[in-house]
Amino acid sequence: MRKAVRGEILRADTAEKIAAYFGQKLSSMFITEKAQKALSTNCIHGVVTCLSSIFQSAYKAGIVKENPIRRTTPPRANGKATESVFLDEQQARQFIAILDGEPQSTYKAAFFVLLYVGLRSGELRALHWEDIDLESGVLYVRHGLYEKAGQYERTLPKNNSSIRALKLPQDVIDILTDYRAWQDEQIAAHGTAWQDNGIVFPNTKGKYLDGQSFNKKLKQLIAGTDLPDIHIHSLRHSCASLLINNHETAATVSAQLGHSSIDTTNRVYVHSFKAAQAAAAVGLQTLLRKQATATI
Repeated sequence: MRKAVRGEILRADTAEKIAAYFGQKLSSMFITEKAQKALSTNCIHGVVTCLSSIFQSAYKAGIVKENPIRRTTPPRANGKATESVFLDEQQARQFIAILDGEPQSTYKAAFFVLLYVGLRSGELRALHWEDIDLESGVLYVRHGLYEKAGQYERTLPKNNSSIRALKLPQDVIDILTDYRAWQDEQIAAHGTAWQDNGIVFPNTKGKYLDGQSFNKKLKQLIAGTDLPDIHIHSLRHSCASLLINNHETAATVSAQLGHSSIDTTNRVYVHSFKAAQAAAAVGLQTLLRKQATATI
């Protein structure tokens, strides 16, 4: 009652009890306001990523001594990562360093490709060696995976834009070259127990991997680190975000990811584009200051 007298905000059920006590309608005694909806975890992570990119650019330009966003801990949604969670530049380097310290495996090579190339999980797991030309350094995305009754089958992508040829950086070419040699050794060691179907990233029997095993291995890999709670699709988002922060155009990023339109890219990565624009402004300011100093 004291809160009501002082004009403070009351819970709806409390206000209803007070109105009932005085025999009045709720609307005659109180003004109801819709509670402001809290920011979603996706939105918060988008803002954090945007700020982190800005401060990182300022740090590189010598404007600030450190990136303070690195000290923050964004909230998690029920302990699970959301689709908008991805790695910034410094975190991506940390993730690569972790992979470099791991022994050769199907998952290690797959995680490298996901981060560097930005494939969808189904596109990656559907890859056959005939889809990769290591000599010319080109990866051809031609299929996805379709699950039926616990079995996976290769299917054509739903959109023509998903069919694409992607130039591979030298790091990925080297990784895949070493990985294929390792895989050939594994096939020879398993003998007839291995069904060699030419799958690039198969399970221990030579068949298509399931997506859950990918996520499980990724969680095990980053456990105990200060990396955000990412999942497989986060590596695709990380690739896109890093490309944007490297000043690649929306058209280039859209083509890399196989989006159906540039509008999709702009909508999904709006925070990253805003961060890149802000970082560009910081970079321009630094450039002009340096030129002005040189002129003086």
